[in-house]
Amino acid sequence: MVNVIRQIRADSCRFVALLFVAIAAAAMLTGCSSGYKQPPPPPASQPIADGLETPAFVAVLGAYPVPPVGWKLSNEGGDDRSHHTTWVSPTGRTAYGVVFFKLPFPVGHELALQYGFLPEMKKNAGEANLISKKWDEQIEGLRFEVEGGPYYIRTSFFVRGMQGWAIYAGTRRDQPIDEGELKLAEVAREKTVVNAKSE
Repeated sequence: MVNVIRQIRADSCRFVALLFVAIAAAAMLTGCSSGYKQPPPPPASQPIADGLETPAFVAVLGAYPVPPVGWKLSNEGGDDRSHHTTWVSPTGRTAYGVVFFKLPFPVGHELALQYGFLPEMKKNAGEANLISKKWDEQIEGLRFEVEGGPYYIRTSFFVRGMQGWAIYAGTRRDQPIDEGELKLAEVAREKTVVNAKSE
């Protein structure tokens, strides 16, 4: 009987190990695609849309953020795994932000969202309720909306190899939405170029 139990335990351990290898392999295959279309870096001499600042490469974000004119830089920080920068509107009701993060190994968008971004948001904001999610072929990324603490964010989510970005337009849940500010934040989100190199 003891030998049977030992054999069952050994078989179970082998099964779990094989399952882990299979999941890791699948994650790497879905996250390693190198065929992503990247827009060219925006010109650094002029704004790319009305109401937005002139784009400038930010190395810690690996991106060209384009905050709305007159919005205040309110949060800038990070560590060796991630960096988060936020600009807040004059009313304080709306935000535009860029989050850059590194992954321990290449994974797909779903794993990065479910086991990375959402748990991190829940840890910082107290909750992370995913409201909607869809794959967008045009940007080759996920679009999702999520509630976290006092915020509601509308996010474009990109994973490229072992790096990722979340670019969002956010509003406060405890205040009325300023539609003009939200539209401007969404334009800024769409105009942000990621995975670009400084020239």
